[in-house]
Amino acid sequence: MKNNLIVIENGQLNTYLLDTRLVWEVGRMSKDNIPDITMHATTISRKHGKFQNMDGIWFYMDYKTTNKTLQNGRVLTAGLNGRVKPVMVSDGDVFVFGCGEQAVVSPGTVWAFFSTKYIDAPWKGVDSRGCERLLIVDGDSRYYLTDLQLGEKIEAEHGTVIYMGNVTYVAGDVQVMGKIE
Repeated sequence: MKNNLIVIENGQLNTYLLDTRLVWEVGRMSKDNIPDITMHATTISRKHGKFQNMDGIWFYMDYKTTNKTLQNGRVLTAGLNGRVKPVMVSDGDVFVFGCGEQAVVSPGTVWAFFSTKYIDAPWKGVDSRGCERLLIVDGDSRYYLTDLQLGEKIEAEHGTVIYMGNVTYVAGDVQVMGKIE
């Protein structure tokens, strides 16, 4: 299994192969702090949280940040007496950092996708501005996506697609076409 985190911030996409270490600190860089997963948005705390492998299972621990973290649309909260509370991470989980209480795409938010499928192909952005549905072509198969949701990740047989509103990210041997209604 190859656990990785795909991070999208302000149009830039980076992939981190998590299995190369046990702990990954997440935060905004400063002269006193250089996190493993560096984010640049001012809504991200210098020490925002961490991903940690415990006995082969990945967890995320949020450091009670001001601008919040969402996991699959749910705001992460502190544990008993304000302690950091680990939450288990599963394939397909979507994190939004620095977003307050809502999952929006803006220069102040960072989106991350946990995946057990390692994508060894370059990512490209496809303009999906104004599209109300997408067609994904994967070899002889065609998938039509309607009711598009921000952060929706589609694992096709030959690639991966992540819909982020104005831009859809594509890796692998798949094609994406949008339709404006």
